[in-house]
Amino acid sequence: MATQAEVIIVGAGMAAAAAALRLSEHGIKSLVLEAQQRLGGRVQTVHLADNVDIDFGASYVHGYQRSDDNPTRKMAEKLGVTLRVPQPSGGYVFSTTDKKPLDGEYLKKIQEQIGTIMAEKEAEKEELTLGKRVLEDLRKIAPEAEALARVAEVGAGIRFEDISARFWKTERGFAGVDALPDGGYIALVKAAFEKSKADVQTGKEVVKVEEDGDGVKVSTQDGTTYSAPYAIVTAPIAVLQTGRIAFSPALPEDRQKLLNRVSVGLLDKFSLLYDKVWWPAEAGNFMLLPTSTINSFDAKSSISQVLEGTSIMVANMHALSHQKPALLLVYIPPFAAAVLERFSDEELTPAVHSHVLSRLQHVATSEPTAPIQGKMVRWKADKYALGATTSPIALGKDAQPEDLDILGQRLWNGRLGFAGEGTDRHLRGSVVGAVASGEREAERISKLLKK
Repeated sequence: MATQAEVIIVGAGMAAAAAALRLSEHGIKSLVLEAQQRLGGRVQTVHLADNVDIDFGASYVHGYQRSDDNPTRKMAEKLGVTLRVPQPSGGYVFSTTDKKPLDGEYLKKIQEQIGTIMAEKEAEKEELTLGKRVLEDLRKIAPEAEALARVAEVGAGIRFEDISARFWKTERGFAGVDALPDGGYIALVKAAFEKSKADVQTGKEVVKVEEDGDGVKVSTQDGTTYSAPYAIVTAPIAVLQTGRIAFSPALPEDRQKLLNRVSVGLLDKFSLLYDKVWWPAEAGNFMLLPTSTINSFDAKSSISQVLEGTSIMVANMHALSHQKPALLLVYIPPFAAAVLERFSDEELTPAVHSHVLSRLQHVATSEPTAPIQGKMVRWKADKYALGATTSPIALGKDAQPEDLDILGQRLWNGRLGFAGEGTDRHLRGSVVGAVASGEREAERISKLLKK
């Protein structure tokens, strides 16, 4: 028996929340089907302790200063979710040799030279990986230059050796001031669904989406079918690539080809919660540069080998979060995360703490203590994510920037839409992209329903 709705939204992440909210503003009620037992998708706010809520997925509202056109900021203001701009006082970068903080003037000089090289190379258009284009020149600057530059891989989700230099930094995006939502990003998701009065059903894994006369029929793994005039699919690109959601008729051949060649990145985070702050309380972050030149890992690599061969950023959440927790959040770049995901939290906690301590002991403000707990969210192993967000374009797949815009185009005479960060070339990999695409599809459908 089919359940009726005006619009069916597949997924309950940020794009779905934005779509449901915008549809409700047009008087349209939606049915939201989420495979997991929780809301948020790649937004995952974890309650670690009393007054300690940490985002292990999306965390920042980028471009907060753009109050006139930032859809995430506008959405938060509409819903009454407070956004706060952190005010940390600088940070530290730890050497590749003695693990001690680098001198400020020396570091500034290196960073200026890195910026010059990256800018010069961005102007070149030959078909090379970013690694081949910049790494040789970076290595001539200083021992730390390559490691410092590789911190950019954290946000990219893939390595310099895989990124197409031709298409590096071609997105417009929302840069500038970053803000954090009180209660984590899940507060925004929940507030949007609550205000939209959408019928949100969790534990409903969609397995098939069919064109059904003048509408769309959606089937879930438990055998339930739902029908509506329109549907919006917000599942992650990596999930769509697996074919676990079948489309009937099938996606056009050229559309499937574009979908398969999109690169999806990986970024994991590991939290270390302590009973006190023993590091510089107001420093925003700590960059731990590798002491090992081995930066290629496999299943035989130990935790310490991976950590010592990786450029790692550690966020001081005591300085960044309004909750002021005694917590360090370790950002693990893609090639390291893929290996570390196979270890348990119990195995990782002492090793990650030891790695962090080997650097931060040089700037400790009191006697360091062992962590109360450590936790990692594993996005690659998550069958409903299979990675973080879409990455910069990878060389060798014939991918083009406009692929994502095409993946956001409607099918079946407009009855089937797609939303999510992977459907906008300029806003890919961001919450802004998810929100903007969800609102885009909601506006389109509302116009069609009013005809």
